[in-house]
Amino acid sequence: MSDYTNKGTIKRDKPVLQILRGNAAGESSMLSASHPVADTVEVLSGMVIHPIWNLAVGTYEWLLGMGDNGEAYFATADYNGYDVQSSGKLTGLSSSGGYELATGYYDSTVTYKIGDLLTATSAGLVTNVIDTNNPYIIGRVSRQLPAMDPTTAGIPGSAIPPVTDPVTPVTADGKFVDSGVKDNNVLVFETIAYGKA
Repeated sequence: MSDYTNKGTIKRDKPVLQILRGNAAGESSMLSASHPVADTVEVLSGMVIHPIWNLAVGTYEWLLGMGDNGEAYFATADYNGYDVQSSGKLTGLSSSGGYELATGYYDSTVTYKIGDLLTATSAGLVTNVIDTNNPYIIGRVSRQLPAMDPTTAGIPGSAIPPVTDPVTPVTADGKFVDSGVKDNNVLVFETIAYGKA
C-alpha cells in the first residue's frame, strides 16, 4: 500500500484512492472512463461518481453519487489536481471492473463487517446497503486491515489511525492553515457489477 502521510505543502484530509487489485496496465477487463467534472462539483479521489450527459456542452460530465440506474465509478484523482486541470478530464474506475479498492470516503457512522454489501450516498460516500434505501450494489467489504492503534480498534476497515500533524498551524497570510488531525482510516472493498440487492 502507498504511504498515507502528507508530503510537501499539500495536505489531505483523507488518503487518495488505493487500488489494491485489478489495475493491470493494458488489461481490457478493467473498466474505466475519463470525463470532465461538472463545474459545480468537487470530486475527491476515492469518492463515488457517475457520468451524465451535458447537452449544453455536448459531453459526459462527472457528478457525485450513483446514476439513476446504479451506475457507479470511483474517482482516481481530485477535481483540482494538476493532471485533471491540465487534461480537463478525471478518470473513474467502474464498479463493474473487478477492482479491490481502499477509500477514505465512506460513511463513518455505519458499522461494517467483511461480506457487507455496499452502495453509495448522493454525496459520493460508500455506505452499507442495509442502512440506506438505495437498492443498488456497487461493492462488498473484502477485508479488515489490522488497526495500528488501540484508539481505532473498533473502527472496521481501519488501516492507518488518525495522526496528529506535527506542523504548527499558521493563520491568515501564513500560507497554510491546518486542522492538526488527519483521518487516514479507509474501507477496503471489492467492486461488484452494479445491480439491485
